[in-house]
Amino acid sequence: MEISRLKRYFNELFGENLTLSGVLVSLTDISLITIRGKRDTYMFVFEITNPNDVSFYLQTVRWSIQDLLTEFEVYIGVKTQYHLLNESENPYLYFNNDAKTQIQSVLDGIKTIKFGNLPKYEIFIDSVGFKQYYDDELIQIYNQVVPVGGTKDGIDVNVRDVIEEYYDFLEQNETYYESENIYQGLDVVLNETIGNREDFVYEYRTNFIL
Repeated sequence: MEISRLKRYFNELFGENLTLSGVLVSLTDISLITIRGKRDTYMFVFEITNPNDVSFYLQTVRWSIQDLLTEFEVYIGVKTQYHLLNESENPYLYFNNDAKTQIQSVLDGIKTIKFGNLPKYEIFIDSVGFKQYYDDELIQIYNQVVPVGGTKDGIDVNVRDVIEEYYDFLEQNETYYESENIYQGLDVVLNETIGNREDFVYEYRTNFIL
């Protein structure tokens, strides 16, 4: 099929400028890949721009593009691949200033970590920022905290000892204990800024600065 017709069909079906996961995605080129003995493949080249400075996760953009091309293959009957023209120029996980402020606001509101039953422990913390990590299907936020005190059954004790007890406590509990019991407020922020998809999960953890 002619390249010009393919591009016209794609633009008619999905539009010339696509908004996927908040960013602008434009089809810039299509080329034919021919390998002897194999079905012809059309390489779709897209460019990503973020004119509205929205928070985004590049992996969700890639998934959305693949979803469109899968639909296009069924509709037109061709085999496709795709390439992001300026992928290296874009951060894989990007939070704009508003999102950073909202995330930090949630973290600033968490002043204690309580755990255990008999005895009961408490760690008093001050957040000094956060670090972000990702791995395709996982987005992680690490709360960077300074421990300012610790108690055991309400009595002041060495905070380092309480932190060691906390590490032991976490090892005995499920992986997402902190996500579900301490930092669940971050879900609201990330669902609004990055999105809520079944393809990946959010995980939140504490990093003590000693």
